[in-house]
Amino acid sequence: MDNEKENNVYDEKSNDFEKNYRDYKKPLEEDYIHMKILNELAKNSPENVEKIQKEHTFEEKTENIEKSEEKGNQIIEEGEDKKQAEIGEKIDETAIDSSGEHNITFQFSSDKVGKYKEKFKNQHVLYENVILDYKKWISRIQELVAYIKKGYENIEKESGKNELNIKLEKMIQIDEVSCNKLFNVDGFENLTEEQVKSYINANRNIIEDGIKERDSLIEIYFVLVNSYIFPLIDNFNFKSSIGTDIEEKKQRELQKIKKYKEQLQSDDIAYEKSLLEYKTWIVRNKELVVYLEKNCMDISRIIEEFNASIEHKIDMLEEKDKELLTNRIKGINMINKMCRNMLNMGLNKMKNIQEKSYDKLFFIEDFQNLTEEQITNIFNSNYNIITSIRNEKDSIVRSYFKFINSQLLPIIDGVDSGIQYLNTNNITALKYIISDIYENMDKVLKELLENIKIREIKTNKSETINFNLHQAIDIEYTRIQEMDETVAEVIRKGYEYLEDIYSTGINYIVRQVQVIAYKFKAPENTSV
Repeated sequence: MDNEKENNVYDEKSNDFEKNYRDYKKPLEEDYIHMKILNELAKNSPENVEKIQKEHTFEEKTENIEKSEEKGNQIIEEGEDKKQAEIGEKIDETAIDSSGEHNITFQFSSDKVGKYKEKFKNQHVLYENVILDYKKWISRIQELVAYIKKGYENIEKESGKNELNIKLEKMIQIDEVSCNKLFNVDGFENLTEEQVKSYINANRNIIEDGIKERDSLIEIYFVLVNSYIFPLIDNFNFKSSIGTDIEEKKQRELQKIKKYKEQLQSDDIAYEKSLLEYKTWIVRNKELVVYLEKNCMDISRIIEEFNASIEHKIDMLEEKDKELLTNRIKGINMINKMCRNMLNMGLNKMKNIQEKSYDKLFFIEDFQNLTEEQITNIFNSNYNIITSIRNEKDSIVRSYFKFINSQLLPIIDGVDSGIQYLNTNNITALKYIISDIYENMDKVLKELLENIKIREIKTNKSETINFNLHQAIDIEYTRIQEMDETVAEVIRKGYEYLEDIYSTGINYIVRQVQVIAYKFKAPENTSV
């Protein structure tokens, strides 16, 4: 036993067991050392694993026990009388009943009754938990000894095995804690406050004895761990480490190669998808150029035919209508000028976008012939290729819709403005002359929008505002609460692209609808 204590993890010279116990407190709370020992030993006895899991998992009461100890220690420290009273001198022997348990009654002022009742109650809770903890450590030691015997059953010398068994048997011959029972409280009629304090101190001494007994078991447990279990584990690990290390290393390599292959597959899919999207927008950009050139030429032809046929019709109008028609003709010719500018200047940048060629991704046939650094460099190179394709595609998409917003939609707005003017003004003669040209231009532009997959966002009055689709540029107050945040008037049309380009769950909005929104305003209270 002396040799075992030499290997004890606690510092015997310091004579400070509580400090060393606190050093082990966290792993003990998690049952770390205990379960590690059992699992290591169970490697040689697989049939015991299930039994270990069912019978030897630590109770969840550990934390509650420690909290109760802390609370109990606080009660002990708060004792007003630091000098321990001799139990024999303070306790009236006539207060012991036939069952051997101390029953106490009190006689002092009633205002302190609750205070002392609470102290006695806390002491009993603490004492019960200390006893429970004590029994738990007895069980752990017995269990540990059983595994030690099994672990050393292959000792070659029979004498050595017998000697070990004798030592272990002595260690597990531990009696149940023999502390006195705590004093109970029945009433307060016959005791003075000084007597009550002496009973509290007596209970404190009993609890302290129980804690010391419990702590001595913990010390025995770790003597066993250091003297027998750790050497046993080290011996087992030494014998099996060579084969285990090789197998584990092989498995790690296989898992690593599997992840590399999965990454290569993922990169290949991303590469093909990004390249397809890039080429798709290259094609759409070229199609836009073709459609614009054709439709703008159609609009120019319609306007030129209109200008050639309008001269003889002007003479048929009154002077007032002639002035209106002259202003409309200027607006129509401005549309023609905007189309020519778009073709000659704005479209040049779109025409200059050419398809680029990109390197293929690197593929790894044999990972085992490459270092970690080489593999990492290959994956980084693949990532850079994919990122470059995506960035180029995004640049084309931005240029595409910037051109539509800045060049094409203003032309469409001009035609819409002319049609709206004719529909909202009572100018029958003028409408007869120029309505056809607006209708013809509107037909050409709608055909263009359809070809490039752009559609007008239909918006009606009193429709609820959708801030993804609508841009409220002004508000109009209403006294009708149901009309709050609805459309009062459409100021400018909006358009959407018939695809979800950026994975937002909705079609890409080329331009929001500009609206005036209703805002509810409650009537003000007026006094007569």
